[in-house]
Amino acid sequence: MIAEMPGQLHRPRKVRSIFASKACRKSVMFGHPLSEFKMKQIIENMGKIEQPWNCPHGRPTIRHLCTVNLG
Repeated sequence: MIAEMPGQLHRPRKVRSIFASKACRKSVMFGHPLSEFKMKQIIENMGKIEQPWNCPHGRPTIRHLCTVNLG
């Protein structure tokens, strides 16, 4: 089965859940102040992953800070 899908790694659901929980516990929490360097580092790292807009549990990781009026 793994040979049929080269480049893909399949993990049991329980292991994936453990990794997701560890990732979320290590994340930056709302209201936690960050330096400009750390903010830039986070944005650069998010640009390197496939789905940066959600955490492993499906919660949003990006918030819109302003509304753009195009009209």
